Amino acid sequence: MQTRTLGGALYFVIFIDDYFRKVWAFVFKANDQVLDVIEEFHVNVERETNRNLKSVRAYNSGEYKGPFENYCRFHGIRLEKTVPKTPQQNDVVEKMNITIEERIRCMLSHAKLPKSFWGKAMRTIVDLINFSPSIPLKGDVSKRVWKGKDVSYDHLRVFECKTFVYILKDERSKLDNKAKAYIFLGYGHEEFRYRL
Repeated sequence: MQTRTLGGALYFVIFIDDYFRKVWAFVFKANDQVLDVIEEFHVNVERETNRNLKSVRAYNSGEYKGPFENYCRFHGIRLEKTVPKTPQQNDVVEKMNITIEERIRCMLSHAKLPKSFWGKAMRTIVDLINFSPSIPLKGDVSKRVWKGKDVSYDHLRVFECKTFVYILKDERSKLDNKAKAYIFLGYGHEEFRYRL
């Protein structure tokens, strides 16, 4: 990505579980933050599954060398590196990157939002991918397979639809509106409202 998000992020990294096809995405400001991202991902996945992270396949580029290699070695994570300039060796991730980038472009265009909202769109896209039928799972949904229980679609909303937030009584006068209008930009990762 060339444009910074509202929070100042310039890059993103995705992780895909080879078996469950569950996708995670993280945004960050500088390439040297990749180690922080893998640490967060590592802790969250092991906490969720009560299983050890066994291997990571990564590009053979600078941000995945040195401290990243040491981290993997220290935690017993096998680091599989691709041959430089051969993205086809990590084709599942490459195809997902293309899918995510195309969908970001479409969502921002449709919502008429500036490019700086790409991080919000990306997180929403990843959530929707995890709720969608997957060919490698024979039509099953990665979120359901990952959690081992049925998923609900009741919470899904259209990206950029109008939404309202209630204003507490002590924060308004008698004649003030009881709600503020916003647009919906995603699901529960952080504050996902943009004031209209």
